[in-house]
Amino acid sequence: MDAPRLEPVPFSPADRPLRDILLHDFLMPVTEWLFGSSSQLPLSRQAGSSWEASLNILFAVRLLREAQVGDSDPLFQQLRTQICELAVWLSDQGTPVDTGAVDYYAWEEVTWDTAVAVRAVLTALREFPDEFNEQKSELIRFRCVQAVTWMMRRCSDWRETVKYPFGPADVAQVVSTLIVISTEHPDVSSSVNRILDEEGAVARAIESLVDGLLCDACEAPFAPSQDPGERLQHCWWGDNFSTAEVIDALAQYADYACVEESDGEAIERSANAQVSVRRACSVFDLTQVDGQWGSHVETLRVTYGYLRAASLLNGVLARRTTKDAAMLRPEIHVLFKAIRWICDPKQIFDDRSFMHTMFLTVFYCDAMLEVYASWTPAQRPLLDVYDDVVWAAPMRATAERAERVSLAIDNDRLRCSEVKATATAENAAREIHRRKRLYHRLRMQVVIVSALLLVVLPMMSWAGIVRFKMPVDVLDWNGLRAWLISGIAASSALLSLSWFIIKRHDDDNDWKNEYARLRSKSD
Repeated sequence: MDAPRLEPVPFSPADRPLRDILLHDFLMPVTEWLFGSSSQLPLSRQAGSSWEASLNILFAVRLLREAQVGDSDPLFQQLRTQICELAVWLSDQGTPVDTGAVDYYAWEEVTWDTAVAVRAVLTALREFPDEFNEQKSELIRFRCVQAVTWMMRRCSDWRETVKYPFGPADVAQVVSTLIVISTEHPDVSSSVNRILDEEGAVARAIESLVDGLLCDACEAPFAPSQDPGERLQHCWWGDNFSTAEVIDALAQYADYACVEESDGEAIERSANAQVSVRRACSVFDLTQVDGQWGSHVETLRVTYGYLRAASLLNGVLARRTTKDAAMLRPEIHVLFKAIRWICDPKQIFDDRSFMHTMFLTVFYCDAMLEVYASWTPAQRPLLDVYDDVVWAAPMRATAERAERVSLAIDNDRLRCSEVKATATAENAAREIHRRKRLYHRLRMQVVIVSALLLVVLPMMSWAGIVRFKMPVDVLDWNGLRAWLISGIAASSALLSLSWFIIKRHDDDNDWKNEYARLRSKSD
């Protein structure tokens, strides 16, 4: 009988769609943890973290939209107020950056933080325009224009002036922000173009940064090798987190460029972006270990980036007149294993936060919301998802499992050899003991026979108990001496003969040496 499970399955009941379980048992409770009641300040504001507040705003706005929370719902009214207050607070957390010629605005003077902050405040302003007065709206737009201009300048001269590690994740966030302002906030985009005194500066910056990301792609150093004749070139940008950020940005660019593919260069760039996303996703399919891609934050971001990139690319393919390209569908068993690991009770505590850590919880919210919004299998009942995962799982032994089986076989062989050697050594020891007793009895018999011949028989003859003619007169000293000498010689000959026979038998069987060899082998 199988042992009972030590931990409960995080999803129940089995007949409910997975997305409903995620919404009611995970997303809604964690939203309450992040924002609290209407009389409380959001945790990110209490902690004074700008980038966490930015991701909280983006998450809450999208949750209201994807869950179709009505305007009259108390949750909608509460979150709307908290989102707008948090956006106003966030816009004040940036600092002016005086470069002498132009005044810029930035959050922590970090491009990653500034990019997500710009998207967050502009998203809140677009979704709830009536919650901001005209003066505050204009101030937010002005600061966003300054921040976007600063990011574009930063990307152009980061090699000379930027001191912190400016990597692919930063560039990817800048690309995402530029695409958002270009498509959803044309007034901000036009203002940036005017400041830079260059028409189409934002569009050209997007193209330039995307080209840079495509050129920076490298082969994943740990990707499993394929057939040499059909090797897939895996795309990689340093680590799991950065790669997830980049494929999200590239997929957004492919979706952005799909609307206005007016020249061959744009078409080729969009195609290259899509190919790079597919190649990066193939790495994620092959490198997951026990539901994880590296650390906690990497696993959370890969889950989000993989699903979002697949959703955006499939939307691009769906808008094409020719459906000649295969859809990018994440491997169901790979993705569900990550979701199962993320939602495990060891990480998701009773308050539905991710290990009581704001840093991890904000990325966890993005990942689970993306699963809820764009993963098609999540629309089916949980039991059906488990069944699909079972059938989709590859029926093959991994190299790790083969190695474990080989080691187990070797270990069994060694244990069997040890048991066999110990048993043989014990049998040899018992045989040696038996032969020692036998040889002792033989020696005693020789001694007794010799004593009988030398002493007892002459005395019995002399006393008249037995009558036989002695070859010498034992009563005469010379005769007795001759008798003793000849008797001792005969006894010595018998002892030597018996010892020779015993030693010859020992040499033939070599029991002692065999015993010593077996004992040393067993040790």
